[in-house]
Amino acid sequence: MKVLLVDDSKSARFALRSMLGKKGLDVVMAESGEEAIDVLKDHKVDLVLMDQSMPGMGGIEATRRIKNDPATADLPVVLCTSAEGEEFERKAEEAGVMSILSKPPAMQALQQIIARLEQEEKAPPATPPATPAAPVGIDIDGLKRQLESDLGLWLQEILDNSLDGVNHEIRGLGSRLEQLEAQHHEVRSSLADIPDAETLKKAAAKAGEQARDKLETLQASLAEQREAIDSLAAQVDNQPSVLNQEPFIDELRLTVNQQIGELKDRQDELLNEVSSRVRSEIQAAQQQQMRKVYVVVGVAFAVLAAAIAALASGALG
Repeated sequence: MKVLLVDDSKSARFALRSMLGKKGLDVVMAESGEEAIDVLKDHKVDLVLMDQSMPGMGGIEATRRIKNDPATADLPVVLCTSAEGEEFERKAEEAGVMSILSKPPAMQALQQIIARLEQEEKAPPATPPATPAAPVGIDIDGLKRQLESDLGLWLQEILDNSLDGVNHEIRGLGSRLEQLEAQHHEVRSSLADIPDAETLKKAAAKAGEQARDKLETLQASLAEQREAIDSLAAQVDNQPSVLNQEPFIDELRLTVNQQIGELKDRQDELLNEVSSRVRSEIQAAQQQQMRKVYVVVGVAFAVLAAAIAALASGALG
């Protein structure tokens, strides 16, 4: 016997398929009412086990469409659902549902339905349609096996998802490690261009020595200036007492400093003037030497031309 199992839950489908497969039944599966209708176009089955609550087309609507198709109108449909109530049972019966089983269906109840269908195939009843199956007791052993199967499938799904997550994390860590290695290489390359501590110490010591030399030179210059000022002050002190007054000394010092500055400026001007004259004289001398060279070269060319002409006339004579 071939059974079409319709349920949107992957774990429920595989658990029920395992149970039916152990009973020697051939099982095809669909995960929605729309897919079940498409499967029936390509597969001839003897029984449909239909879940009620599914995304899209529910079990009752899918049963109604199966029954409205002449090619599948006689196909028995068993609804597996946790829904209950007189109104629900009435709608299921109007749609053509053969029987309603609690979800998950007990194996004992399924075996009774399968046995009845096999009996009807061997000896069709004289007065169809068949009456709905009587309520049966709960198959504890079957329920336990189904729970074990569902739990195993659920754990397998969790394990698969966990492994996918771990693989994704490993790939992310690998990419991050490559980035860190590239950054480490850049840092090492940058550090290679930095002088070592010994080189830096030597450079700092050299700079310190140069600074000390400049400071000593400046200090010596200041000392010379102080000596000059002190000498000038001593000379002023040796003048008559009428001049030995502090304001006069300060004014005299200022005047001397101004004169010294003017002398320095005049020295710089004279130096620049002398340098300019020297450069001009050098340029003039160079130009004069070049003119002499041109004259000598011209004379040499004239003598050479005369010699060539004399040789040529002698040869012709």
